[in-house]
Amino acid sequence: MRFIFKTNYAQDINIARHGGDKFWYSLLIILMLSMPLIIDDFYLGEISYVCILAIAGIGLMILSGYTGLASLGHAAFLGIGAYTHAFLLTNGIPFIGLEANAFFNY
Repeated sequence: MRFIFKTNYAQDINIARHGGDKFWYSLLIILMLSMPLIIDDFYLGEISYVCILAIAGIGLMILSGYTGLASLGHAAFLGIGAYTHAFLLTNGIPFIGLEANAFFNY
């Protein structure tokens, strides 16, 4: 475990604490951008779903962890989005990203 002694406020607002973080974040970004070229559509959809849940979780962590505020809004928006997605799929309207992918393949 690495402990970093902070001496100014600019170190508090940096996203990457040190050079190792910058390396791993850039490697993760390159890997995520190359995923559509490497894997199948099913697995790409599953990874997209995990990323959507990660964004919701990180937003809730920032709100409740750093500020100490309780929020039911995250769960409400996630529920509304899930309900709308299920409703549109049952009525034959696919996800916009998949429809655009089929459009550009012609």
